[in-house]
Amino acid sequence: MGETDICNRALVLAGCSRGITSMGEGSTEAAICRRVYLPALRSLLSEYPWRWATRIVAPAEMEVSVPGWRRLYDLPEDCLVVTRIFNEAEANAPFTVLMAEDLGNYVKAVATDLYQASMEYVSSAASADMPELFAEALAYRIAMEVCVALKGGDINMREHLAKFYNEAVRRAAWNDANECVVTCDEWGDEYLRARS
Repeated sequence: MGETDICNRALVLAGCSRGITSMGEGSTEAAICRRVYLPALRSLLSEYPWRWATRIVAPAEMEVSVPGWRRLYDLPEDCLVVTRIFNEAEANAPFTVLMAEDLGNYVKAVATDLYQASMEYVSSAASADMPELFAEALAYRIAMEVCVALKGGDINMREHLAKFYNEAVRRAAWNDANECVVTCDEWGDEYLRARS
């Protein structure tokens, strides 16, 4: 589903009788959809570590030091949420995302003690790959914003749409989680290996 299709679905959910033919058209509906689409998408992507929107990179180490951490890495421009820092030796290292001063400018970075780290993050550039259930949740999110602007601030309708939105997010997250099998070590494995 593309931007226009998602926005048309949102307009229907919000009770609007008119749809749009493109995001760039001059209608009031299209103007409102243009204003709310990207913030709604970024917000929904940030709510959950969506597997389909996850990217893994080897970030560049910065030349800046931060008290309490040994290493500081650049964040990719499309990074919304860092979900994991790891390398060959450690599967899940402690980290924090912070603003660091670099050449007089403050930039968003990730601090960790891990050498040659890899970073797993949710990407804002992943919207072309979105599954149908995610697109449906996004349509409900946009409908919540659109109904207030186009329907004269109908708070009851917004609350009604919010319930459907929360359910749609839950279904999309459940579906996303089921597309991945994560192996977990049995409890005590490290102790058994140490004794053998």
